[in-house]
Amino acid sequence: MAVTQTTRFQLYRWSSGADQFTRAQMTESHDNLEAEGAGYSQAGSRPAAAAEYEGFFHYDSTDSSVGTLSYCNGTAWFDVGAPGSVTSLDGATSDGTSNFFARADHTHALDDSIVTTAKLNDLAVTTGKLNDLAVTTGKIAASAVTNAKLGSDLDASKLTAGTLPAARIGSAAITNDKLASDLDATKLSTGELSMDRIATSAITHEKIEDSVGLSVVGRSANSTGVVADITAASDNQVLRRSGTSIGFGTVATDGIAANAVTVDKVEQVAGHGILARVAGTTGNLSELTAGTNTVLNRGASGNLQFTSVTNDMLAGSITSDKITSLDATKLTGTIDSARLPADVELGTNTTGNYAAAVAVSGSGLDISGTAGEGTIFTLSHADTSTIAGNQGGLTDSGIVIEDITVDGFGHVTAVDTVNLNNIYYTRELAESLFTDTARKSYGGSTTTSRNSNAYHNIFVTGSTPSTSGAKAGDIWFET
Repeated sequence: MAVTQTTRFQLYRWSSGADQFTRAQMTESHDNLEAEGAGYSQAGSRPAAAAEYEGFFHYDSTDSSVGTLSYCNGTAWFDVGAPGSVTSLDGATSDGTSNFFARADHTHALDDSIVTTAKLNDLAVTTGKLNDLAVTTGKIAASAVTNAKLGSDLDASKLTAGTLPAARIGSAAITNDKLASDLDATKLSTGELSMDRIATSAITHEKIEDSVGLSVVGRSANSTGVVADITAASDNQVLRRSGTSIGFGTVATDGIAANAVTVDKVEQVAGHGILARVAGTTGNLSELTAGTNTVLNRGASGNLQFTSVTNDMLAGSITSDKITSLDATKLTGTIDSARLPADVELGTNTTGNYAAAVAVSGSGLDISGTAGEGTIFTLSHADTSTIAGNQGGLTDSGIVIEDITVDGFGHVTAVDTVNLNNIYYTRELAESLFTDTARKSYGGSTTTSRNSNAYHNIFVTGSTPSTSGAKAGDIWFET
C-alpha cells in the first residue's frame, strides 16, 4: 500500500506492515515536528529563555482570575495578550494599535488641565460638589475659574495662599481683633516701634547686628552712648580697663593683685634650675641650672653662677671637727712632724731602709747585723751535708742508689748503692749465655725432650715450650 503524509505536520504514515519504512522518512518527520509543532511549559514559573524552549508557550497566573500567556523564540519570551497598563485621557480620540486586551476593571485617568472652563456649565460646580482640597491647581487650566463659575456661597476656607488685594477689603474692615498674633513684620513700613512694644528678652543674639571678627560689643569710653565693636588687635591680648577706657591689651603690673602670681603660675625651669637675675643690672629673670656638687655664688665677673667652692669663698674658719674625710691628694707641701703620730706603721706608702731587731727561731740558721736605719742583716745556714759531687760511685750503668740517709734539716748525709750487674742478667747477656752450646756447658739439655739430669733449663724459643718438654723451675724467653 502507498505511504502517505499528514496534512499539518507532513508526518509519514503507513497503512500496512508491508509498507517500506526508511530512516530518511523518520528524520523528515522529526524535522517537521520541530519546525511546525508548538510546546507548552507547565512549570510553576516561566523558565529562562533558551534554545530548547524555542516554540514553547507558557501561562503564568498572577492571581486567581487573570494570568499572562508568553511565547519563546529560543532567545527571549514575549507576552501574548497581556493586560495593558493604565493610561490617562488627554482629550483626543484615537483607535490606536495594541496586542493587549483590556481587563474588565481597566480604567483611565484625566490629565491635568483637561477640564477647562468651556467644559463646565455655568454654576455647575458648587461647593457641595467639591471635597475639601479635592480640586488642585493642577486640575484647573490657567484663568479657567471665572466669577461666573463661582457660586454665591463660596467657602472662604478655600483660600489657602496668595495675597488678597486691598480693593477686596472694605474700609476699616481690619480691626485689632482681626490681626493674628504672628503678624508679619514686613507689613510695618513706616514709623517707629516704641520700647514698650518689645517684650522683655525678645531681642535674641541673632537679632543684633553683625560684629567684626575677634571682637565684643560694648561701650569703651567712660560715658553713656551707643555700643560698638571692641576688637582684639593681636594674639595674647585680654579685655581690661586701662585708665578711663575699656579695650584689649596686655596686663600691666597694676592689673595683678599683690601675691596673686603663685609658684604654680610661674614658667617651668629645667631640673635643678632656678629663676634669677644673673647680671648685675636690673632686668628680666633667666634660668640658671646647678651642676653636680656646685653652690650658688657671685663670681669674679659680678654675675650669679653655680660653681664648686674655691679657697676664695672660704674665710679660714673651717675647724677640724667640720672635716669628715680629707683626700690626701688635695694636700700640698709637707706635714710637720708634730702632726705625725708617735708610731707610724710601715707600708706601701713609706720609703727608706729602717729596720728593727730581727729574731731567728730554729737551729742551723744564724743572723748578723745591728738594728737601726741603714742596717743590713745577713742570714747564714750551716752546711750539714757530707755528700759532695758524685758520691756513691754512680759511674757504672748497672750501679743504682739503694738507700739515702737524711739529717734533721732534710740534708743528705749518706748514699748506699748496689751493682745490679752482679744480681741480674740483661736480656742481651741472657740470650748470649743461654744458647744451646752455652747451656750444654752448664749441664743443660740440648734437646727439647727431657733428660735424666737434675738441672733446670732456660729456653730461648719462638713459642711457649710444650708441657712434656718442660720441668718445674725452667725459665724461657720468647724471641
